[in-house]
Amino acid sequence: MNQKNQWLFEAPFVLGSDRHTDHEYYRESECEATEGPFTLRMRGKIDFTKEGKKAAEKIIYRKELKDEYLRNCSGVNVLKTLSRESLSPLEKVKKLERKLQIISRLVQGQKLRQQVINKYYMGKINKNQLIKSLQGISHAFPELTEFPFPPGYAVGSEARERAIVQCELSEARWKWSLTV
Repeated sequence: MNQKNQWLFEAPFVLGSDRHTDHEYYRESECEATEGPFTLRMRGKIDFTKEGKKAAEKIIYRKELKDEYLRNCSGVNVLKTLSRESLSPLEKVKKLERKLQIISRLVQGQKLRQQVINKYYMGKINKNQLIKSLQGISHAFPELTEFPFPPGYAVGSEARERAIVQCELSEARWKWSLTV
């Protein structure tokens, strides 16, 4: 092999189920990189070409994203809804990043909206007052039209809603990484 086009790749790898923390150098012919379980199986010393290094980094990056997804979604229940808009995986990631930035305003606006609706059901305000109040809330919180909550959705605390969006974002990032 031509040594000018190759160099040694140094990184900690997952060997089977044991996490290997020492840096080792591997030869390309003795490596098996799989994307299914996101592990690299090493059989000896391997020299990575630039392409081999990129492939290994991609596998490691995908594994990190999947671990982040599993960690962020642990104990979080996400309500899956159908959407009319068709988004690419990257567009979904960008949309969820925006939603994560404004989640506190979304929660605040939705709670105000629910308070006004509850006042209407209790008879404290009439239908015209309800409509004007909802229009005022929509004007004050334009984010609610960009990211509407499903009808009948009981909005939780800001921390709970942030955890849900963070889980959705981690999942979207991981799925996006599978497409590139």
